[in-house]
Amino acid sequence: MRFSLLTIIIISSFMLLAVKVEDLVERKQSIADAFLAAPLSAKEHDDKQAENSGGEEGGDEGESADKPPESVSAVHEFTQTEIDILQRLSERRQKLEEWQADLEVKENVLNLTQTKIDQKISELRKLKESVEKILAEYNTKEGDKIKSLVKIYESMKPKKAANIFSKLEHETLLPVMSRMKEAKVALILANMAPNDATKLTTEFAEYRRLPREGKK
Repeated sequence: MRFSLLTIIIISSFMLLAVKVEDLVERKQSIADAFLAAPLSAKEHDDKQAENSGGEEGGDEGESADKPPESVSAVHEFTQTEIDILQRLSERRQKLEEWQADLEVKENVLNLTQTKIDQKISELRKLKESVEKILAEYNTKEGDKIKSLVKIYESMKPKKAANIFSKLEHETLLPVMSRMKEAKVALILANMAPNDATKLTTEFAEYRRLPREGKK
């Protein structure tokens, strides 16, 4: 019975000693870890203070100054390319604007020319109408004059009329003869000199074959 109690006491003592030893070892390890961790914590503390003091003021600018982010570099390259494209587009736009201005000038010139042409056409039409009116009045007056001469020569004696026919220009005489009666014309030609009568007869025959306005 004593042996058993002693054994229990010894075992308990060993167990307590083991616990003590284990506790001591754990404490030593904690102390060692504490010494090893202290410099690291101090460094981290200093770095953290430096980051908080200097990093907040110029940390970002310093980092971007040392090495610009990829996004900033990409934006710079894209901007340069965009500038080149915009410059070419601006040159093309300027040329198109010049072409458009040139076309507008030509269009204005064409419109002005067309307006002048229309005015000239209108003036020519008015002039044509005026000339036609004057010509109609002239033809009417000439017709009345020829009719008057026809009556005069037909009422004359053939010898006296032959004397006048020999002196008149044929351009004036032929229209009158064309409206006279053929019997009267024959008598007048018979009283003219042979050469004059032959020449007048030839021209009169040619005159009657030509188409004339207002021929009856």
